[in-house]
Amino acid sequence: EQESLIQSSDLNNGNDVGGEGRLRKPLLKLKTKSEQNGSKDKEGKPAVSVLSVLEHHPLLIDSIETVKNRLLIISPWIRSDVVDKRFLARLENCLSRGVETYVGFGIGEREEWKEINTDTKHALEKLAKRFKNFYFKRLGDTHAKVLLKDDEFFVLTSFNWLSFRGDPKRPFREELGNRIAIPHQVDEFFSKYVERFTKVPGNKMC
Repeated sequence: EQESLIQSSDLNNGNDVGGEGRLRKPLLKLKTKSEQNGSKDKEGKPAVSVLSVLEHHPLLIDSIETVKNRLLIISPWIRSDVVDKRFLARLENCLSRGVETYVGFGIGEREEWKEINTDTKHALEKLAKRFKNFYFKRLGDTHAKVLLKDDEFFVLTSFNWLSFRGDPKRPFREELGNRIAIPHQVDEFFSKYVERFTKVPGNKMC
């Protein structure tokens, strides 16, 4: 049964709404079809849920640190503000554990530097040369923002995973994402999306 549509939007009686009606806290009261049917993931969370802006970056870091088999990250832009030395160290540790890791970027800017910092690109290319399980690709036409971990979940969102932290100390920017934790849908999504890394012309790296 499909469990991906939000059925209602009770915003916690207004408690989750920040200045100018913007959402700052987790949308704990959003009701999904899976919640109504009592469907839960392996950790007891709703199988379909909505992420607020401040939930995204911690989820990304946790995924890199705890993933066991496969990780997929799609982000049109990559910036050193996010992919810094600490991030690269976490990613290297992830790769050292043998995790099949796919990072895709590139929206099609004429100047590639607008999509990714040169130093950051070089650092990721070095990892791709060292680890056969790291697939780093410039897709060149994507505005998708995706995070997928194992068979646990995938997130489709407006949040740019690798160029934006969602720092609560900086001016607020509303971003929302859907987290889907239905194993067969996770597998289907991964199988379709990973083709982007095998069918885009070129070698393993961008």
